[in-house]
Amino acid sequence: MRPELLRLEDLCLNHPGRPALDHLHLNLFRGEILCVAGLYGSGRRTLAQALSGEIPVDSGRIFLDEARMHYEPHRLRFPGVCHITERSSLLPQLSVAENLCIPHTRRWVRWKQVTAEAAKVLRQFSLPFFPDQPVSALSFPDQLRLELVRACRSRASLIVIDPFWGRFSQEELAGLQEFLKRLQGENLSFLLFSHPEQIPAPAERVVLLRHGQAIRSLTPAEAAAAPLSSWLRDEPLPRPNGPRPAAGRCVLETRLPGVSLRLHAGEIAGVWYRRPSPAEAVSGALLGDRPAARGQLLLDGKTYRARSRGQANRQGVLLLDERSPSRALFDNLSLADNLLVTPHRNSGLFLSPRVRRFLTREACRELGIPCLPSPRTPLEHLGLSVEQLQMLYLARFARQPARLLVCRNPFALMDPVFRERFLQILCQKAAEGTAVLIFSNNLNNLQFCSTLYRFDEQDRLCPYAARRYADQAREPAQTDHDC
Repeated sequence: MRPELLRLEDLCLNHPGRPALDHLHLNLFRGEILCVAGLYGSGRRTLAQALSGEIPVDSGRIFLDEARMHYEPHRLRFPGVCHITERSSLLPQLSVAENLCIPHTRRWVRWKQVTAEAAKVLRQFSLPFFPDQPVSALSFPDQLRLELVRACRSRASLIVIDPFWGRFSQEELAGLQEFLKRLQGENLSFLLFSHPEQIPAPAERVVLLRHGQAIRSLTPAEAAAAPLSSWLRDEPLPRPNGPRPAAGRCVLETRLPGVSLRLHAGEIAGVWYRRPSPAEAVSGALLGDRPAARGQLLLDGKTYRARSRGQANRQGVLLLDERSPSRALFDNLSLADNLLVTPHRNSGLFLSPRVRRFLTREACRELGIPCLPSPRTPLEHLGLSVEQLQMLYLARFARQPARLLVCRNPFALMDPVFRERFLQILCQKAAEGTAVLIFSNNLNNLQFCSTLYRFDEQDRLCPYAARRYADQAREPAQTDHDC
């Protein structure tokens, strides 16, 4: 019997209103390829982040090679664990040799030695590209192979891979699965996360994850014949109660024609609408895009009126939607400056070198960048992908204090990784006492809200009954469109 490499004991991690990991027990043997399958919201992404040391858990223990792993904020990852996500950690502007060898170079770089060593590694693993070839010219499967080889060179014993198998064709997927089997002979263990319909062929064991709990362990043959989706859906996700509002503190009160709403601190409220509806007028009045012609808005008991988004931000009202990163990030500023600067407060422009290095390290951990750039390197010279820019914006957004957060169809252009991080930010803001108001025309995107409203046939805002909510939430998912 193979020795045990990874063991999780009674792992718990709670988001406000619901558990992400609920007393989870899991084990992985040395040299094993284990697949964890689950639907969206089952806790896959949270489990991957907890295993790699990116986020702390509330309770429970993680053992790797019989050594207990503890979360340390100054470390990017647990030692011996490599986490590969859909957002590639390779630097596209550098060559294959630089990405492969420089992260393991201690001090001086000898370019001839780096190129020769990279060529040797590429021949060893039969990779069909050259050491001086830029990473940006490689296909996504080749970039994934390069990341796997770099993880093997970093002496990692466990490689955690996020669920992005749907991006590959059948031929590419077969080649990657064969490559994983070859790396398994290098004394590596793999933990693969996937959807129930996309279980990778090399998996030796399949664990089903639902609501943060491991409900079944199957062999690949049993998983192929079993109705996995029905097992994972047989119990509907309960509506979370959410964080309870502080007694007596009402953050927002709307007194607009047909729209009467009271929103408390720490409450996450969703407004479901069908176009056309007054949702655009209400959100525009809150953000200063379109001041209300009639009625009144109260913020913490005082009359609220904003004529621009800058005025709204200064009063503690923030907007988050899918178009915010392109408007809010500054290409001529560094990572540290972009983490702190806001449209009305340039607080990130005067930082001590120590603080700048710390913020740069935090940004690199958030974006999955393996090596630290110069703390003053402008954003435009880093070659970040669109997904990394979105994550940088969310990291900065999480640092901004706010009394009220308004989201307008935030899930329209989000990939699953960005969506899950966005939900974590919302729960974090609610736990800090921020009131959250979300407008969406897709009812399925509002399942995590503690309070739900809708516009009726007379365009009046009214509470949505829990029974009708549960019936309507079973409809096929729609696509968000802007208010």
